[in-house]
Amino acid sequence: MQHLRELAQAARDKEGRFQVVGVDLAAAPGVMQALTPVLQQTFGQVTALPVVIGLVGGQPMPFYLGVQPMSQVDQLLDQFLQAAVTNGVTGRVELADADAAGGEADEDAEAELPPLHQAAYDAVERGDWTAAQQAYEQALREDAGDEQARLGLAQVQLLERTSRMDLTAVRQAAADRPTDVQAQLDAADLDVVGGHVEDAFVRLVDLVRATTGEDRDRVRTHLLGLFDVVGSSDPRVGKARSALMSALF
Repeated sequence: MQHLRELAQAARDKEGRFQVVGVDLAAAPGVMQALTPVLQQTFGQVTALPVVIGLVGGQPMPFYLGVQPMSQVDQLLDQFLQAAVTNGVTGRVELADADAAGGEADEDAEAELPPLHQAAYDAVERGDWTAAQQAYEQALREDAGDEQARLGLAQVQLLERTSRMDLTAVRQAAADRPTDVQAQLDAADLDVVGGHVEDAFVRLVDLVRATTGEDRDRVRTHLLGLFDVVGSSDPRVGKARSALMSALF
């Protein structure tokens, strides 16, 4: 696709500050299912292809639907890269040379995933959340320090939960019932999937302050799980951990 090649060229122009990956959504329904909540939150109904999103620290940032002029895309990319810097993501990827046929990235240059990670990734593409969780759990049994497996497991569990949610109903329930634990947990999940990580953390820290006993422990445990989704190195997690400790003690 011409637009994909233009995005790949933009990545080269930005000297590897971001990486472009193309996914055939028709052949990977699990990916589309996982992204549906955040796409609905931004675009409503998806009526055009391609669907272009960015990922910063594993969190999706919807860009646009359909082919857009590169002059407008460049502005979005600048905003995306600024958001990445704000969130402490400043690395660069090593870009493969363009091939003679038309600038496609050399697929052989991509690092192979460990077998269990690949199995989990393939399961996500199929929409098989159970198989993906089992693969990551097995990876953690074999190596308890596998941080990528821990992060992947938490993300798959979140995607599995939110894939069954009605976005409008969840938001309305959270607004109508501010002390309803399940309503707020569901809304926090959608906050994270939608890229509103700090909103999710503030929502649950406030709920910890407003609850006691088993309800408080349930909220605390759920919040710790969302920390795993975002990743311990994310500065928003460190800030929220401090707020949680203050709320608890």
